[in-house]
Amino acid sequence: MQSLLFDQEKRRVRERSPHLSPEAVHAEATALVSPVVHWDGTKNTPPHSTGGAVDVEIVDGHGKVLDYGMEIRDWSVVEPALCAPLCPSLTEAARCNRSQLAQLMEREGFAAYEHEWWHFSYGDQYWAHRKGHSVAQYGSCTLDMIFAARATKGDPRA
Repeated sequence: MQSLLFDQEKRRVRERSPHLSPEAVHAEATALVSPVVHWDGTKNTPPHSTGGAVDVEIVDGHGKVLDYGMEIRDWSVVEPALCAPLCPSLTEAARCNRSQLAQLMEREGFAAYEHEWWHFSYGDQYWAHRKGHSVAQYGSCTLDMIFAARATKGDPRA
């Protein structure tokens, strides 16, 4: 799934910026989707695959998503600049909601991602880098690990 998302993002980057070299397309795509393999061929551990990264929106008492200027689900169809936490074209309400969300998550020890207002990490490699730790607490989760965890909890899907 991660490879598919990354390939789709590279395609969008190429469509927006056809003048970019393949290496530059790869680099720009990494702002919104973490690759499974770096440009140099070395393996990468995407943050969501560790279980240490979350995408967060807050909803009001009626279940309506607060105004963030966009919803997470629209990340692939909006201009990348709108995904940035400090996008200058936001309304005051959206800017305030993004700021409050980031403050809440940072206060709980999460690291905010600089290219996505909704993405926060705890224990993965991005968190370690941002928080000054020499290593991440979490590596990749495998399907075997997920099924084993379900089995220990009596999950019928295990």
